[in-house]
Amino acid sequence: MKAIEIRGFFGLLLFIAMAIVTVILAITIPSTVTWVTWNAIIGELFRGPMIHFWQAIILTAILGIAVKLIFQPQINFQFKRVSSPEELEELRKRYDKDSNKPN
Repeated sequence: MKAIEIRGFFGLLLFIAMAIVTVILAITIPSTVTWVTWNAIIGELFRGPMIHFWQAIILTAILGIAVKLIFQPQINFQFKRVSSPEELEELRKRYDKDSNKPN
């Protein structure tokens, strides 16, 4: 893992600007691909409805969630109150053993 050293106020502003640009690009590029593809295939080929960019952002998010649920459907939530350090260590060992099992 690489550490980033931020020096001074200008470094902080530069880091924030880079983070904002990265987030904008991570949202804009896939949404633009979805937008253009939808309008080219559904709009032109099948004479369906054309969508706007904001609708493409929502559609991209829905597609991302659907892909996540299809290819990794496992969601596990387990809550247990631990009363002693020994019990906590036992739970950690059991969790490590279970997480190393092949699917």
